[in-house]
Amino acid sequence: MNQEEFDAKFCYKPPPDDRQKKQIKKAARKCYEPCTSFQSLWHYIASFLPILTWLPAYSWKNELVNDAIGGFTVGILLVPQGIAYAVLAGVEPVYGLYSSFFPALIYMFLGTSKHCSIGPFSVVSLMAGIAIREVLHPGENGSFDDASKLLNSTANETQSLDQLTPIEVATTLTLAIGLVQLLMAVLRLGFLTTYLSDQVVAGFTTAVAFHVLAAQLDDLLGIKIPHRNGFGYLFFEAYSILLALPSANIAAVVISTCSIVFLFVCKEFISPLFEKKIRVPIPSELLAVIFGTIISYYLQLNAKYKVEIVDFIPAGMPTPRVPQLDLIPSLLSNAVGIAIVIIAIHISLAKVFAKKHNYPIDAGQ
Repeated sequence: MNQEEFDAKFCYKPPPDDRQKKQIKKAARKCYEPCTSFQSLWHYIASFLPILTWLPAYSWKNELVNDAIGGFTVGILLVPQGIAYAVLAGVEPVYGLYSSFFPALIYMFLGTSKHCSIGPFSVVSLMAGIAIREVLHPGENGSFDDASKLLNSTANETQSLDQLTPIEVATTLTLAIGLVQLLMAVLRLGFLTTYLSDQVVAGFTTAVAFHVLAAQLDDLLGIKIPHRNGFGYLFFEAYSILLALPSANIAAVVISTCSIVFLFVCKEFISPLFEKKIRVPIPSELLAVIFGTIISYYLQLNAKYKVEIVDFIPAGMPTPRVPQLDLIPSLLSNAVGIAIVIIAIHISLAKVFAKKHNYPIDAGQ
């Protein structure tokens, strides 16, 4: 007899399918369970704010000095890095300092990794810059034939879309990314990062290095080229750079070369020697900025040799403003891609450190 014949002979009726009811009860239990006791409520709040768990058990005597050195080092590094990544994203340099300051403070309360520092990142800055250009200059995908024409007309481009500024687009993009990540948290989609192996992340970051380099070549050479969007834009920009090479600013090339050599020597030779004697690494990036600023000021590189400088950086904090909410639909696809990249890279790094130092992290958090 098969199962159907057996059920028919003995008048077997399967129990009603109550899986849906069980799922509803399980979801409802998650909502009211934190309120069943004070201990459950405390665990629920502590899971949302991990600082309530690790701060009371923090070893001030053994860990404070190391954490202070690490925080001081990262804080110094974020000054030139924030300025550079803001330029890479296409916004004013000062916004790189803002985006270096706030995320680190917020992550202290909400994060579970002891070693990751949240702030400007080259990949995200590059993707944000592409999204901003797509909104401000839609349909500008270009071709090899009109690259040389655009090269001469870039300086005369006018702001489109009712005089939107890049920072207005960037803040709306940031809001959209946050909403996407919040939705991913509600739907518990953190498991998606398990499909991103170390090899995938390594290949992605290696490829991004080429894109980041290409995005900064025009600044390194002191030339102006039309930045592109869309498929194959890297090749269009490389072609535009080749066309503009004869007009490269020699002073900018010399400064770029000296800066790269200085950073390489400090990282590979000088810093290892000092780290053996003192516990603080040499802030070579900040030293490069300081020396470059002094040299630029006294040699008047901007006035005499037309070397582009950051110029004025406003002090204090800007007045908060509501983002342009009507831009969210046009930025949603970019926001989804950037949100996934942010989570994937952050969790990958967090897992590496957690495995090395033997402590747990919460990918969903």
